[in-house]
Amino acid sequence: MKFLTIDDVCKMLSISRRTLERMRVSSLQKRLKSSSVVPDIRDSVEDTEYASRDGQRIPFPEPDLYIGKSPRWEMDKLLVWLKKNGGQL
Repeated sequence: MKFLTIDDVCKMLSISRRTLERMRVSSLQKRLKSSSVVPDIRDSVEDTEYASRDGQRIPFPEPDLYIGKSPRWEMDKLLVWLKKNGGQL
């Protein structure tokens, strides 16, 4: 089982680190809309929603683990997500 760092994921998807962060914030925003926790964060990320070409939001998978504060994604799970959503990006 291989875990990917932020840099590994960016390289794999051919995106910048900033784009990955926007994708992750969009997923966080979706979770926050369903709860009443920290409403001021929702307002600050409102314009950063990540959407596919057809306008549908594609939630980026949550990290499978953290080493310190560094998120790591299981490569196999990320490949499944990419296979399912890659054509829509």
